[in-house]
Amino acid sequence: MARRLFLLDGYAMLYRAHFAFINSPRINSKGENTSAVFGLTLQLGRLLEECSPDYLALVLDTSKPTFRDEIYPQYKATREKMPAELRSQIPLARSLMHEAFRIPILEMDGFEADDVIGTIARRLSADGDQTVIVSGDKDFYQLIDGNTALYNRHGRGEETEWVTPENAAERLGVPPQKTIDFLALTGDSADNVPGVRGVGKVSAQKLLAEFDSLDDIYANLERIKPDSLREKLAAGREEAFLSRRLVTIRTDVPVELDWEKLRLEEPDLDKLDELFEILEFRSLRERYGLRKREEQIWKQSEKKYRLVDSLETLKELAEEIRRAGRFAVDVETTSLDPVSARLVGISLSLRKDEGWYVPVAHEQGGNLELDKVREILGPLLADKNIGCVGQNIKYDMIVLAQHGMPVEGIVGDPMIVSYLLDPGGRSHKLDHLSEAFLGYRMVSYEEVTGKGKDQVTFDKVPLAEACRYSAEDADITLILDEVLGGHLKSEPELDRLYRTVELPLIPVLARMEINGVAIDVPYMKELSRDMESRLAGLEARCYELAGHEFNINSTQQMAQVLFEELGLKHGKKTKTGFSTDSSVLAELGSSHELPAVVLEYRELTKLKSTYVDSLPEQVNPVTHRIHTQFNQVVAATGRLSSNNPNLQNIPIRTEEGRRIRKGFIPGGPGRVLLCADYSQIELRVLAHLSQDQSMIEAFTSGVDIHTETSARLFGLKPGEVTTEQRSRAKTINFGVLYGMGAHRLSSELKIPYKDAKQFIDDYFDRFPRIREFIDLTVASAREKGWVSTILGRRRQLPEINSSNHMARQNSERIALNTPIQGSAADLIKVAMIQVDRRLRQEFPEARMNIQVHDELVFEVPESQAEAVGALVCEVMEHAVELKVPVKVDWGVGKNWLECK
Repeated sequence: MARRLFLLDGYAMLYRAHFAFINSPRINSKGENTSAVFGLTLQLGRLLEECSPDYLALVLDTSKPTFRDEIYPQYKATREKMPAELRSQIPLARSLMHEAFRIPILEMDGFEADDVIGTIARRLSADGDQTVIVSGDKDFYQLIDGNTALYNRHGRGEETEWVTPENAAERLGVPPQKTIDFLALTGDSADNVPGVRGVGKVSAQKLLAEFDSLDDIYANLERIKPDSLREKLAAGREEAFLSRRLVTIRTDVPVELDWEKLRLEEPDLDKLDELFEILEFRSLRERYGLRKREEQIWKQSEKKYRLVDSLETLKELAEEIRRAGRFAVDVETTSLDPVSARLVGISLSLRKDEGWYVPVAHEQGGNLELDKVREILGPLLADKNIGCVGQNIKYDMIVLAQHGMPVEGIVGDPMIVSYLLDPGGRSHKLDHLSEAFLGYRMVSYEEVTGKGKDQVTFDKVPLAEACRYSAEDADITLILDEVLGGHLKSEPELDRLYRTVELPLIPVLARMEINGVAIDVPYMKELSRDMESRLAGLEARCYELAGHEFNINSTQQMAQVLFEELGLKHGKKTKTGFSTDSSVLAELGSSHELPAVVLEYRELTKLKSTYVDSLPEQVNPVTHRIHTQFNQVVAATGRLSSNNPNLQNIPIRTEEGRRIRKGFIPGGPGRVLLCADYSQIELRVLAHLSQDQSMIEAFTSGVDIHTETSARLFGLKPGEVTTEQRSRAKTINFGVLYGMGAHRLSSELKIPYKDAKQFIDDYFDRFPRIREFIDLTVASAREKGWVSTILGRRRQLPEINSSNHMARQNSERIALNTPIQGSAADLIKVAMIQVDRRLRQEFPEARMNIQVHDELVFEVPESQAEAVGALVCEVMEHAVELKVPVKVDWGVGKNWLECK
C-alpha cells in the first residue's frame, strides 16, 4: 500500500499566519506578538483533523545563501526583510513543532525549502508513494503528478483546496508540466524573478497553448503575432532563460529519508502545555486535552471548601476574619444587574486554598436566615479597618448594600490590577487571570448552571456544587490579589494610581449606580412616535429619489441603487460588495441627495432603537430609575465607559441627541439636575504636557483658544478672526490630539491637500513646542514600548516598532492620544472621588448620577443648587494642578438639556 507524506512549507505558513492577524495581532501579557505561532498551530490542527496524516515533516529555509543567489544576486532582493515581530517567533515555532508536536524538521544549506520538497516529492512519486505539499505557492504546480498534490486553505475557517493533475491547469491556466515555462515568461515579483518584460499571464497562457515549451517558443519566434509581443520576447530572451533556471525547483538535493522518523507521533503534552502557557494559548489548551489533564491534578489538590451550615459556624468564621484583618468576598445572585439581583449566597476566604460558602436563598433549602447573616457579617463588612478584597468588587458592593450590608474596607480588586498592568489585555475576568497567573483552571459558571435554554439561575444550583464554585471564586480572588499586587508593587507609579485613584473610585461608582437617574417615560414615548413619523417621511423620500422601493437596511440593495442605478462613484470594497458605511455616504452626499437622506435615516433609526425605545424598558420597576453600569476596565486610555444603557454615545451636538437628553429628569419635586463640564480639558492637558508658551499664555489669559490659534495661523488680531477661520483652527487643535494628518484634515475641512498640509505646517511653526512634544512622545514610546499619563497610567504599544506601516502609524496615534486623553480621564476620576467625599459631608441630599467623558451630572435639591454648583466647580478645577488654569462650566435645569 502506498505511503503518503505531508510536507509543510513552514515559512509560507508562518507568513500567512502573521499577515492574517496583521490588523488584530495576538499580543500576550508580556507585550509579545504571537500571531504567527498561533496561526501555524491552527493550520496544523486543521490539517491533522481533516487528513489524519501518518507521515509528516516541516520543511524550512536556512539562513545560508542558495545556488539561486549565486547565479542571480538580485534574486529576492526586492522582498522586504522578515518583520521583526515575525522573526522573534521563529524559535518558539520550531520548538512547538519539533519538541511539542514531535514533527521532524527538514532543511538543507544551499537550497530552499522548495528544493527539499521537490526532491522528496519526485523520489516518492518514482517509488509509488504519495506526497501532499501543504502550501499555496504556485511554484509547486510544476511538481504535481499522479502521486503529488497540493493542499491549501483559503483563510481561517474557509474551505480546503486540493490541487491535482485534474484541476491544476484550470487554476494556473497551463498544465503542471508547463508551469516552469509559464513562470519563466511572467516572472515573479515577490522573488524578483524578472521574466519577460511586458508578458503577462494571458499572453503566457496563449503562447504555451500554441507551443510546447519555452525552447519551442524561441525556436519559432518569427511566427509569433502580434509584432509587439514578438519584440518583447526577443528583447527578453536572456531574462526568460535566466528566470527558468530560477523558478525550476531542484529535485536532486542530498536529503535523507527515514520513514520511521517521519511517522507522526503523539505530541509531548507536557512540552505542549509548557509552550502554550508561555504563549498564552488558552483556547488551544482545551482543544488538545490539556485542561482535562489539569483537572486530574486539581482533584488531588488540598483545596478546602466548606459549606457554612449553622450560625455558630458563621460567627466563628467572622471572628477568625476579624483577627486576620483581611479577607476576600464574592456573592452569588440571580441576575447580572446588581441593583435588582437577589442575593443567593456569600463566599469568603481568608487563607490560600480555603473558602466558605454561606447560602441564603437556595431553593433546595439548607439556607441560613438572611437577617441573621446580616447581623453577623454586616459589622464585619462595614468595618473600615478590615481589608476586603473582591474580583469586580463593585458588583458585590452594590448587591450587599442592596441587602443591608454595605462594604467599607475595600483594599483590593484583581480585575483592576490586571487592567492597570495591561490595559489592552483581552480579558480581566477571574478565570482568565487564574489561568494566566496561576496556571489554574476554575470551575466555569456554565458547569454548575448549564448552558443556553437549559441554564438555571444560581438559586437552583445544589448546595455542594454552589459551595465548590463560589468558595473557589473567593479563594482564587485572595490568591490573585497577592500575586498581582506583587507585580504592581514593582511599578510604584501604577501602584500609587491604584491606591489613590482606582480603588477609591470603586465605592463612588457603586453609589452612582445605586443612585441611578430618572427618565421622563411619557416624553420618551412621544419622542418615539415623532421619530417614527420622521422615519416614514425619510423612507418615502429615499424611494422617491431611487425611483422605486428597496430595503434601506440592506447594504447590498443600497449599493445596487447608489453605484449601479444612480452611477455614483463607489469607494472601498468589502466581502459583500462595495461599502455603504457612514463615511462613504457622507462623501457621496455632495453629489446626490439620496446618500444624505439614507445617512439621516440610519442615524435616526439607531438613536430611536438604542435610546428612545429602550430607555423606558430599562427603568427599574422598584426605583423607577435607570441604573447604568460604569466600567473601569474597558477603555485602554483610562476613560470610564458605561453600559445597560451606554450613556457615553448619546450625541451632544445633534438636535436628536439634545432631544434625548431632555428625557433625563430629576427624580422628584423640589429637585433639579446640575451638570458640570470641563472646558477644553484635553487641549489644556496638551498645553501642560508640551509646555508650549503660546498655548499656556492663551489659556492663562482666558481668551478663546480657537480664536487665538486662528489669529496666530492667519496673522490676524483676535477681533478680525471670522467664524470659518475659528472653525478651521478648532479642527486643527483637536486634530493634533488624535494625530490627524493632512489627508484627514483636507477631508474634514473640504479643502485641497496642499492647503491642509500648509495649515498643519503653519500650526507647528506657531506652536513649536507641540511639534517637539509629539516627536519626543513617539520617540519615547519606541524606546520603552509604552506611554504614560500625568498620574502614571501606562499603555503598552506592542506595534510601535512594527514593520507594518498601518500598525505602526496606529500605534503612533495611540502614543500621542493616550497621555492626553488618559490624563483627562485621570483628572475627572480624581475630581469624582473628591466631589463625592465633599457632597456626603456637606450636602448629603445631593447625588452624583452620571459621568460622560468630561462631564458630571448630579441630582440636587433646588434650594442647594447654587451652593452645590460652586462646590463642584471648585473641586473639579483644582483636582489636579496643571500649568494652565482648568475651567469648568456648569448649569442647572429641570432636565439634562436645560443644564447646558
